Amino acid sequence: MNIQLPHTHLFRTTQQLQEACLEKIGAMVFGTGPSLDEDELTAAKAFANTTLKVLAMIFEGQGMHFGLRANLEEMIQSINDCAD
Repeated sequence: MNIQLPHTHLFRTTQQLQEACLEKIGAMVFGTGPSLDEDELTAAKAFANTTLKVLAMIFEGQGMHFGLRANLEEMIQSINDCAD
């Protein structure tokens, strides 16, 4: 049996999961929640990377260049510090 879901369901579910992740990360960053464990931190990094790819695709799909001016090493160190 092949069950197919409409794309709107896929995007809504993804949005709900993203919001839950952001709440957990926000709680950690503001000191109101526990730190991320190693698996959660790895997943959070992948989530951030995927989010950047989606943003780049949206911009490039509109014929605009997408780029960040950020110190990635400093950002990664900050995330790792929050996880400790």
